[in-house]
Amino acid sequence: MSQEINHEKDSRFNIPDRNVKYGEIFTPDIRKEFGKVIKNEDGKIICHRFHIKGICDSNCRFKTSHKPISKVETENLLELVEFAFDKKFSSNKSKENKKSHNSQG
Repeated sequence: MSQEINHEKDSRFNIPDRNVKYGEIFTPDIRKEFGKVIKNEDGKIICHRFHIKGICDSNCRFKTSHKPISKVETENLLELVEFAFDKKFSSNKSKENKKSHNSQG
């Protein structure tokens, strides 16, 4: 299986490594909860992995979206990244706080 690299990846998508896997953050549930469908200029739903990580499999089912997206959709994708990280890490903090609180009592 070969890889396709997004050589025009927006540098704002250089996500710091937080010891989590891509699929654990950008889940279908998170994308659904976000509420916006991000499409390329051809009107096709984008491959989030290609545009965020900058790499994807050449047999990706969203392969036709492996091309640049508009400024508006880039901003929407940046919002999704922030939303997903906030959800992932705020829910982890809530769980940790509950554990800590319950172990004290």
